[in-house]
Amino acid sequence: MTYFYRILYHKINLAVKSVPNIMLEECKMNNLEQAAAVKKALDLTKQISGDKFELSRLSLESFRSKPQAPVRETVTAKYPEVRPDVPFWTVELLPALVCWPYIIIYYFTAYKKKKEEAAAKILNSEEYRRQCEAIEEETRQKQAALDDQYNAALKEYNEVTVPEYQRELEKWEKDHTQATEKLQKELEEGQKELAAHYEATRLIPAQYRETDALQYIYDLISSSDYSVREAIEMYDKERQRRLDRQKIYEQQRANRLADEQVQLTYEQNDIADRIRKNERNAAIVGIVQRYNTNKLLKNGFKK
Repeated sequence: MTYFYRILYHKINLAVKSVPNIMLEECKMNNLEQAAAVKKALDLTKQISGDKFELSRLSLESFRSKPQAPVRETVTAKYPEVRPDVPFWTVELLPALVCWPYIIIYYFTAYKKKKEEAAAKILNSEEYRRQCEAIEEETRQKQAALDDQYNAALKEYNEVTVPEYQRELEKWEKDHTQATEKLQKELEEGQKELAAHYEATRLIPAQYRETDALQYIYDLISSSDYSVREAIEMYDKERQRRLDRQKIYEQQRANRLADEQVQLTYEQNDIADRIRKNERNAAIVGIVQRYNTNKLLKNGFKK
């Protein structure tokens, strides 16, 4: 009998070792404990995903650009336009009545010189000089006022705007670095905790350790008496149904596109047939018209 029990114990031990880990863990945990274990894995997975997203968002953040320094404006003096009053049509152009090219000769040999002399006289006049001096003084005053505004703005920029910007930038960089480091630490701790949780529970196979699968499994076992293993089987069936529906949808879409292409080809062929028919009819009409025209011409010659 002792030998018989030893053999029986050995067979039972081998049978137990051959049972998958998930089934052994299920045997150790009741439904509520399994739900709690899956919930923890789900929460940690969501936290890790959220931390990664937030770290990615923080890496894209940047502080506002440094304010632009004020720009010095300048005023340009606008002097009066010189318009000499020199009439073009004078008695000197009388030869043009006989030879019109004389107008061109007169313009370049006489009229242009008169205008230049008149313009020089205006430029050298006392009145024009006083006008220019008044304009230059007005321009100088406007430029001085603009320079005062520019210097005040530049002083404000250098002594207030830039230092304030630097303080805000340094604070932002410090806060941004602290937030990034805190999130990075939280992410690493979450990843370690999740890995330790999976190692300790050995309840969820690696291929089901993502948010969608964990959510499905948790929702099912937390609202029923299903075990994790049974929930995984149902998840696989649901995922297969989704794939089948997607394949059916894609096939239907491909069929619709094929039908539309066939219809388009039919319409294009129909249009081409109508065009060819119209061209044939036009050719026939042209032949008939030419025949009738030739007939009329022939009859007319006979008369």
